[in-house]
Amino acid sequence: MADLINFVPVVFILISALFALYLAKKKINKKILFLSQIISTFLVSAGIFAHKASNLVMAAESSGVSNAVTGDKSIGFSIGLIAAALALGLAALAAGVALASAIPAAIAAMSENEKTFGKSMVFAIFGEAIVLYGFLIAIFILNKLDMFIGVN
Repeated sequence: MADLINFVPVVFILISALFALYLAKKKINKKILFLSQIISTFLVSAGIFAHKASNLVMAAESSGVSNAVTGDKSIGFSIGLIAAALALGLAALAAGVALASAIPAAIAAMSENEKTFGKSMVFAIFGEAIVLYGFLIAIFILNKLDMFIGVN
């Protein structure tokens, strides 16, 4: 049963993709498609988080370690995990928005003049750098959490 529950997010993501394809065939607005994908991703992530949190609570209750879940450290640890996820997720979303406008402009500029390749790639690198900064911040947050809970 535990192995089967790990495939539930994959099933929900596939259903969400099929629903997006159905809406695209119906000529629905792209903003609505994007919003439906964001909502489904959020719901799948929230379900995974709730499932893992319930497993953590049940494991702590069965082992008799009550302060691992209910103490002040676990609240800070949970908020830190959410902060790391937000740092990386929002950075990736921002980079996607930046690259979605920079890359087509770079391709158009290169089609007119091939000497603009270097200048065009600078803007693509800036968009990718946003994700790297978010990734580094997430790593820093996770390293700080290890120090916070006392794991060596």
